[in-house]
Amino acid sequence: MKGNASKTEFIANDTRKELNIAIQGEIIYNSNSAKILGMYFDNYLSFEDYIDRRCKIASQKISALSRIVPYVNQAKKQKLMNAFFKSQFNYCPLVWMFHTRRLENKINNLHERCLKLVFTDENLSFEELLEKDGSMTFHQRNIQLLTIELFKSKWNISTLTNTIFFRNIKTVNTRPVMFFKPRAIRTVFHGEKSLSYLGPKIWELVPEEFRHLNDLKQFKEKIKHWKPTLCPCTGCPV
Repeated sequence: MKGNASKTEFIANDTRKELNIAIQGEIIYNSNSAKILGMYFDNYLSFEDYIDRRCKIASQKISALSRIVPYVNQAKKQKLMNAFFKSQFNYCPLVWMFHTRRLENKINNLHERCLKLVFTDENLSFEELLEKDGSMTFHQRNIQLLTIELFKSKWNISTLTNTIFFRNIKTVNTRPVMFFKPRAIRTVFHGEKSLSYLGPKIWELVPEEFRHLNDLKQFKEKIKHWKPTLCPCTGCPV
């Protein structure tokens, strides 16, 4: 397979010096980020650039909604919010969900601003607005999506996540029980925000009666009513 210089981008983790590669006589220099399949990947895989871009667009959508909501009923306000605002954070959430607390606060502030606009109430707290909307934070929703992927991996439904999550068997009351084992990490910076490290820890937060289910449809129905708490990621308050 020959490389195509016009479709090639070069990202290096070391940005202290200018690096380059040559493809078909063209020199390609290293950059700090690149867009791949709609995602912006930065050289440290922090996804700060991508999330900042989504937040900027989401803020613009809120401004557009503010000009529309006075003329539509409550049901349509919520539909417009789902279509124009919430959709900004629906693409590949498992890739970028473990981000910094700064970005988590930024997303939540936008979410709260949008909810106050839709429900025309500046006095309600973020939690009260979420309850009124019958929803939860984007991070909590993403945790639900992650547990569904873990469930698929447990029952060999997903071949993709089987390469990410490490399964093991332990004996409990003489019975074999499957559990997920977090992958070993060398440093806090390298690996602590990865799915393979945090996924097994989050799986342990799922109610035990849900984890023992063996039907995916039933698990999805149960998990969508579960509100995750005590997430171990660095973006969540301790």
